[in-house]
Amino acid sequence: RGGMPISLYTKESSVETAKGDPIRFESSMDLGIMKMLVTGEVKGNQAVMTISSMGQQQTQTVDWPRNAVMSEGLRLLGLKKGLKEGTTYTAKVFSPTQMSALDVEVTVGAKERIDLLGRVVDAIKVRNKFVVQGAGELESTSYVDEEGNLLKDIVPMLGMNIEMIVCSKEFAMSENDVFEFIDKMFVDSPQPMEDIRGLGSATYTLSPKADTQKLVLPSNGQQSVEPLDSGGVKVTVVAAEMPSGAAMPYKGKDARAVEALKPSAFVQSDRPEIVKLAREAVGNTKDAGEAAKRIEAFVAEYIDDKGLSVGYASAAEVAASRQGDCTEFAVLTAALCRAVGIPAEVVSGVAYIDEFAGVRNKFGGHAWTQVYVGDRWVALDAAFKSGGRGGFDVGHITLAQGNGDPAGFFELATTMGKFTIDKIEPRK
Repeated sequence: RGGMPISLYTKESSVETAKGDPIRFESSMDLGIMKMLVTGEVKGNQAVMTISSMGQQQTQTVDWPRNAVMSEGLRLLGLKKGLKEGTTYTAKVFSPTQMSALDVEVTVGAKERIDLLGRVVDAIKVRNKFVVQGAGELESTSYVDEEGNLLKDIVPMLGMNIEMIVCSKEFAMSENDVFEFIDKMFVDSPQPMEDIRGLGSATYTLSPKADTQKLVLPSNGQQSVEPLDSGGVKVTVVAAEMPSGAAMPYKGKDARAVEALKPSAFVQSDRPEIVKLAREAVGNTKDAGEAAKRIEAFVAEYIDDKGLSVGYASAAEVAASRQGDCTEFAVLTAALCRAVGIPAEVVSGVAYIDEFAGVRNKFGGHAWTQVYVGDRWVALDAAFKSGGRGGFDVGHITLAQGNGDPAGFFELATTMGKFTIDKIEPRK
């Protein structure tokens, strides 16, 4: 990424009965700094999960959705529904990495001849439409044999296709080729945006690249979205204004805000080191808006190694390493806010840049934070503040928002390459 070497490793495994009933699961992730291990055991209508990272463990119990399956259960369900062309059905598939069940709509297609790294076979084409919580829809194409065994999976990402192919363990574990993907993280701007910090708002017209696609973007305190008949959207972004006088910790009843107070696997707001940093950042203020701004400024200075070599680190990892890019700024900001009782989410999308890594006048993939203060969501951008841009401005377009786990980045990666920015209407 931008000439910086980065390796991302994930491994999932599941244990199921011969009938496909879930027993336990495991997910191991190494996204750039330290490893995270998630293990879980299904007990009736609940799953007990243990999250291990940096020598510490956190146990949590979550509801297990009725009829949720894992890999073998999904294969057996496919055989039960039949692999005849035109067959459609829905399922709930539990993802150990996402630590949640995803709704999927399955459509069976025709047989096709495919190449499995030189081995040519006939396989049944299956289209899958997943709904990722907090990150929208994701479509993939799978190829299976007559027994429903997965042979090949294709996921659109960054305007290209990522293919996963069944192969020998020796081949899978061989040395990786190097792939530079920094240029895939940018969208062309129809015009330069001058004096962006002085703008009060900006309206963007976005169009899908394919006629069959329909863009769906979230609205929030800084962004309003108007669907267009063409399948595109008109997005208006306004400058962030932090309310004053709101108390902390938050004691309201807004369900989304209450959820955004809880610690999570990547936003560990209950860790002692996170709580300590949050108190240091906030000082003696009791005003939630002022505290949020102090945290933004604190994180902007705290992360002093601003490189691209980290894939996706948790807040606790960032607190220890003090390194990372925009995603690390965002998760640490969210964690410190939650630690002092300010609801916070991590936002991913694109932001306008004059120049970065040799690229000029484009919108690049980016992450920032939004906090719930005074009954509204307000954006913070510690990464841009650290880089001298001042923080959030109207050059940001939200694509996903949520709990700070990699799902938001995944949605960003799958959405990039699907749309163009056709028009910008800046306003003072």
